[in-house]
Amino acid sequence: MHSDLEIKAASTMDVDMLMLEIRSRDAGDLQRIYSRPAADALHSMVADSQAWVVYWRGQAAAIFGVTSASILTPDGMPWLVGSKIVDQKPRLFLRTCRELVGEMDKLGYTRLENFTHQDNVVSHRWLRWLGFTIGDRLEGTPYLRFWKDLPDA
Repeated sequence: MHSDLEIKAASTMDVDMLMLEIRSRDAGDLQRIYSRPAADALHSMVADSQAWVVYWRGQAAAIFGVTSASILTPDGMPWLVGSKIVDQKPRLFLRTCRELVGEMDKLGYTRLENFTHQDNVVSHRWLRWLGFTIGDRLEGTPYLRFWKDLPDA
């Protein structure tokens, strides 16, 4: 791992750090999906998920997480909220996120599934690179479903 990079379990303090430099598209998605301020939504997501924060040179670059999709299924819902650092250091970010998705794979889920905005082509390329499939648009929304089936644990 790169010496300027630190990955650890995410906390509410990490959310506050990330919110200082959050990417505008991520803040907008959080507000649209959760119908409340982005910081409030991200605090709830971290509290309800297995979540990790990635620091680059002491600054919060991204928070990744996965939560159970339902108590009725063994599926997980992965998510990522990034700062402007992610866009400035794309190669480093790609290597790190592959490692973190690998950690999600070990948590006993049979499928990782969520959705991404239809206009976010950078996210679509990233998800495909990580082995996810991009599916159809969720009816009545601007979001596309994505998923990755995992080997049996």
